[in-house]
Amino acid sequence: MTRTIKLIKTALSFILITFCSEVNAQDKAGKLFTPPLDIPIYLAGNFGELRSNHFHAGIDIKTMGREGLKVLAVADGYVSRIKVSPFGYGLALYIQHPNGYTSLYGHLQKYNDEIQAYVRQQQYLRKSDKIELFPNSSQFPVKQGDVVAISGNSGGSHAPHLHFEIRETLSESPVDPFQFDFGIKDDVKPVLQKLYIYPYGNDSEVNGKTHRKAISFNGSNGSYVADPKYTIETHGEIAFGIQLFDQLNEVHNLCGAREVKLFRGNELIYHHVLDKVSFAETRYINAHTDFEAKKKSNTWIQRSYVLPNNRLGIYKLKNKGIVNIKAGETEHFRYEVGDFSGNVSIGSFEITGVGNRNIKPAVISQKSTKQFKFSQANTFESEDVLVYLPANILYEDIDFKFSKEDTIKNAVAPIYNIHDQYTPLHSYMALSIKLSGLNQKLRPFATIVSLDNVKGIVPEGGYWKGDYLIVKTRSFGPYTVMLDSIKPKLTAINIPSNKDMSKKWSIMIKAEDNLSGVHDYNSYIDGEWVLTEFDYKRNLLVHNFEDNLASGRHVFKMIVKDKIGNREEISFDFIR
Repeated sequence: MTRTIKLIKTALSFILITFCSEVNAQDKAGKLFTPPLDIPIYLAGNFGELRSNHFHAGIDIKTMGREGLKVLAVADGYVSRIKVSPFGYGLALYIQHPNGYTSLYGHLQKYNDEIQAYVRQQQYLRKSDKIELFPNSSQFPVKQGDVVAISGNSGGSHAPHLHFEIRETLSESPVDPFQFDFGIKDDVKPVLQKLYIYPYGNDSEVNGKTHRKAISFNGSNGSYVADPKYTIETHGEIAFGIQLFDQLNEVHNLCGAREVKLFRGNELIYHHVLDKVSFAETRYINAHTDFEAKKKSNTWIQRSYVLPNNRLGIYKLKNKGIVNIKAGETEHFRYEVGDFSGNVSIGSFEITGVGNRNIKPAVISQKSTKQFKFSQANTFESEDVLVYLPANILYEDIDFKFSKEDTIKNAVAPIYNIHDQYTPLHSYMALSIKLSGLNQKLRPFATIVSLDNVKGIVPEGGYWKGDYLIVKTRSFGPYTVMLDSIKPKLTAINIPSNKDMSKKWSIMIKAEDNLSGVHDYNSYIDGEWVLTEFDYKRNLLVHNFEDNLASGRHVFKMIVKDKIGNREEISFDFIR
C-alpha cells in the first residue's frame, strides 16, 4: 500500500511539474515579442475579423493617421522574405525568429536603408518593381527593437496603418497575435446585434415562413435577450446565425469576436474558436457566413451550423448545429460570445415547436436547369456556353440555373446568367463562351467580363480554344464578352511647361484604362530602364529620380500596356 501511495504521489508530482512547465512556457511565450511600433498600440482591425473571401490574418495597427513611423523587429531573427507589389500588402517584410514563428509587416512606405538598397539593386537587375526575394539567414540578421522599415500606406491599404502578423514558420499559418502581450487594452464586451433562425429542411418553417427570420437582440454590456415582443415558432429542422461585432478601448473600429458558443439548454451544440486559420482554409469564410446576405445587404451573419462541404477546422458541433423542436415544447437557447481578451457576452432566446402549417415554398422565378452535387464534378452545356465545376468547389448541393438575356451596349455576346451571384464558389470553375461569328481580327481584343451589382463591369480575361473564349473564375453570376481595343490613356501630372525638373523629386504619370486595366509598364531615361512604381489606388505611375542621374538634358519615355496588350507611350525631354 505504501509503495502504491508513493507511486501515486510521484505521478501527481510529475503531472504538477508538467502543468507548471506548460504554464511557464505559455507565460514566457507571451513575452517573446515586443510591439512593432514605439507608440501606444491601438487597432483598426483584429485577427479573424470577417473580410471579403478571407478571415483577417493579422492585426491592423493605427499609425496616428500618417506614414513615416519606425517599424521595429518584434524579436531577434533574420529577414527571410521581402515582397513588393502594387496590391495586397504592398511593401512587405518577413522576419523569421528562432522561436518557431515568423513576423510580417505590411503596407510599408520603405525598408531600412540597407534592405532598401538591396531591394532597389534587385529591381534594377530584374527590371521590375514587382519583386519577391528570399535572403539567407546571414544576409539581414536583426535584433529585437531594430528599425527594419518605415510605416506607410502601400498596396491595398485604404489609410495609413501597419498590418502585422505572426505565423507559424513551418506551416505558414497565421496565429492570433493577442496570445502574445503587445499591451493592447481591451475590456469592452462584444455587442450582439441580431439573431437569425433558418429553416433547414424542405418541410421546415419559422413563424410560418420558409425563409430565415431576423430578430434583434436587446441589451448591453454583455447581457442580451432576443426582442421579447417576437415569439419564435418553428417546425422541422432549423439552424441559427448571429450578427455581432467587438470593439477595443478608445477606438471606434468594429472588430471580430474570437469565440462563439451556442447552447441548447445546458448542452453545447455549436462552438468555434478563431485562434489560427490557414491560408488553405481561409476562403471557407464564404461557407462560415451567409454569403447571400453579405452580397445583397452587406450584412455579416455568422452561421452557427456547418454546410455539408465546409471544411474549416475551427468547429466543435453536435449534429452540425441543426436542431428540431418538438411541437408544443419550448426550449431555451443562449449564445456565449468571447473576444480576444476574454470578455464575454451572453444572448438568450426561446424557441417553441409547432405543427406543420403546410406553407408552400416561395415560387422561384428562374427555373432550375440541373442539380449539381458538391461532391462530384458538374457540367452544363447550352448552344453557346459550357460550364465546368470540379468536385468540392460548392459548399452544398444546388439546383443550378441558367438563362440568357439580350446583349448590352459594347458587348459582342448576350448576357449569360450562370446560376446566381449569391451562391459562393470555393475555387475556380471554367466558363467557355462560343463566339463563332466574331471576326478573326477582333478576337485578340475580346475579354469575358462579369457584371457585378457593386463593382460594375469586371474584366475576367480569357483565352481562345477554337471558337470558344475560356476563362477560369471563382464566381457565379452574369457574364458577357466585350472588346478592348482602346489604348491606355497617359497624362503627365507634375511636368512644368519648361520641362525643368531640377526642383522635382519624381516624374508622375496618370495611367487610365477603359476596361482590362493597366498590366505592364516600363520607363526609360536616355534609353536606360529606370524603376517605376504603380499606385493603383490613384492610377499613378511614379519614377523617383536616382541620385546618380547626371545634371543636364535628358529624354524620358514610358510604355504602358493593358491586360489585352494595347500599348501606349509618352515621352518628353526634361532638364535635371
